[in-house]
Amino acid sequence: MKSILEIQPGSPLQVPSLYVIAGLLFIFTSLTKFSIYNIEIEVFNQTLLLGFGVISLVIGTTTYFLVYKSLLDLERWRKLNIFLAFVLITLSCIAAMQIGIVIEKPAQIVQPIALGRPTPIPNTTQVGINIAHPTNGSSVTFYETLYGNSTGVYGSGLHLYVLINPVATNDIWWVLPEAEVYFDSTWKVYAQFGRSGQEDVGAKYWVTSIVTSDVLYTGPTTIYPSHVKAFTKPILLTRV
Repeated sequence: MKSILEIQPGSPLQVPSLYVIAGLLFIFTSLTKFSIYNIEIEVFNQTLLLGFGVISLVIGTTTYFLVYKSLLDLERWRKLNIFLAFVLITLSCIAAMQIGIVIEKPAQIVQPIALGRPTPIPNTTQVGINIAHPTNGSSVTFYETLYGNSTGVYGSGLHLYVLINPVATNDIWWVLPEAEVYFDSTWKVYAQFGRSGQEDVGAKYWVTSIVTSDVLYTGPTTIYPSHVKAFTKPILLTRV
């Protein structure tokens, strides 16, 4: 029997040989897990291609045998040849369409969206602060709780501080630890006035509160903080 590679163009064995080649290609394609740009052939299309391959292979080998053994006369073979060629072309087109459908349906790949930096929303809330306790002219003990109300401070990134100036020290102001501001806009901080004994009884203290965007260091300072957003008028207190 002649090898498929030895068949000359125009030979009666040409079409059956093409059937055999097409059948093998269909079967190979259906049984091979290959990927085109991460697109795999679907199971349905694999089964369809396998069926085309088996049909093409059966038709090809059968007609190849009949023609080779001269069991078909030349006239009948010519008519069958046209029919087989039409069937082969049809199967090839359907198979190509099935593969094409898969290629045209790529897996959905979520592309990351580049997001720029968020645009800061200006804080249009008026920043304000007051001291509710103690009040101006009142007396304080060595250890007192200072508290009051604020506006636009909580959750804003601003900082609230209380500053105490012992009158006897002229321009030295003591920065207390940052006050704690609560969700209801109230604030609180603990303060010491003088020494714990009787040495500072009767001493006078100026007290003020400020809201600033800066973080201040605790302790004495003679420089008024910068970037102050709000402040209270100093109140005068007397140690008892």
